[in-house]
Amino acid sequence: MAGMVLPMGALGDRIGFKRLLMLGGTLFGLASLAAAFSHTASWLIATRVLLAIGAAMIVPATLAGIRATFCEEKHRNMALGVWAAVGSGGAAFGPLIGGILLEHFYWGSVFLINVPIVLVVMGLTARYVPRQAGRRDQPLNLGHAVMLIVAILLLVYSAKTALKGHLSLWVISFTLLTGALLLGLFIRTQLAASRPMIDMRLFTHRIILSGVVMAMTAMITLVGFELLMAQELQFVHGLSPYEAGVFMLPVMVASGFSGPIAGALVSRLGLRLVATGGMALSALSFYGLAMTDFSTQQWQAWGLMALLGFSAASGIAGFHVGNYGRCAGRKSGGGRRDRNDGL
Repeated sequence: MAGMVLPMGALGDRIGFKRLLMLGGTLFGLASLAAAFSHTASWLIATRVLLAIGAAMIVPATLAGIRATFCEEKHRNMALGVWAAVGSGGAAFGPLIGGILLEHFYWGSVFLINVPIVLVVMGLTARYVPRQAGRRDQPLNLGHAVMLIVAILLLVYSAKTALKGHLSLWVISFTLLTGALLLGLFIRTQLAASRPMIDMRLFTHRIILSGVVMAMTAMITLVGFELLMAQELQFVHGLSPYEAGVFMLPVMVASGFSGPIAGALVSRLGLRLVATGGMALSALSFYGLAMTDFSTQQWQAWGLMALLGFSAASGIAGFHVGNYGRCAGRKSGGGRRDRNDGL
């Protein structure tokens, strides 16, 4: 998905973002239905690929739709904050909902639950989202898109296999070097292109570059904590998937409420103060969690997890509010790609 977001942003420029959102939602719903009834691992993997493509269509389309719908900065900041909160809260609530479904239903229910949600969203989109005119002259270079996808896949694969130790150092080094070279070649082609897929010169602006780094850091810490914490609670402390999800509920609730608050704070205090404050509180909460015994200090753990969820998700929301209020289209794909790289 990380490699597909930027090309889908360019496709949205070409065909219009409402149409892209409808296509992405339809594909996501059909792929979820197919995944729920998969009988082989290869079929499940194929449907997961389709899910990623559908999600990559949805993300830049929703961001561009927000910018087109909300003209006043105050309202747009609030809408972007809600968007970020829904994303962070959805990722945080996933373990809890997944645990409930797995304990009471068959495994395919974690995919089947997407279908009614997609139907409702598509109906609301068709009714309320304004149509944006596409630009047929917008280039869509599939070669550059494939180059970016392969580069990200190689970099992520080398990072994951290096930690597992299944492959030799030479293979990991070759994979990492190849991915880095392809990524460098992609950046070079974008800089040389008269109409690039993404304007790399955007990253010369300090506010955008710092926002990207902040969003990557916040997403890595938040999602990394959720994944590792869920495994520790289940395999070390013996909790069930549902019990682990309930234990992590403070992270989920706090991250879900942080978006609108962060949007209002950015409008009032500015992006710099919100971003630095969020990162500082995240570091403080991580230090406290490292010193906490989860078996005997549950209340302390819950308080620190709530602080982590609020501060990290506020950083993500602040990035979207600070940057996407100015950018749309292909630029709307950049931040989400960073979030998926963190995953």
